[in-house]
Amino acid sequence: MRKDAKRLARLAAANCLDYETGRLRMVETDRARAILARVFERLFTAGGEPQVMRLEEGDASYFPSFDQAKTPEGCETWIAAGLDGAGAATYAIREIRVEGIDDPRHRKAHIQAWMLDQLGPELAFAGYPQDIRKDA
Repeated sequence: MRKDAKRLARLAAANCLDYETGRLRMVETDRARAILARVFERLFTAGGEPQVMRLEEGDASYFPSFDQAKTPEGCETWIAAGLDGAGAATYAIREIRVEGIDDPRHRKAHIQAWMLDQLGPELAFAGYPQDIRKDA
């Protein structure tokens, strides 16, 4: 997995489905696929350990079900990626506003823990929303 992380990440990103709206749709924009490839490469390089990454402002809008215009004032957008029980790479995008934590390390740790908690339900469906094994 680590040795072939870049190729696996591109395959996973190219076959990823967006499903937060209750409908399955391909993630088709180049920018969204590049974001997924980056976080999936980190995931595979880390041997499948879930990863959390902050998105640049506006990047979430490249995903089919995300409406950046509805992002509450002062929120940051983060993505978490992990492997489900079938080995399929999946992700969760969430908006976060952290108040009252001034130390950047504590703030980042708080965000990472919350994002991994948010990723949990996404990983509960084996092989869903996408599965790279068919193309690997």
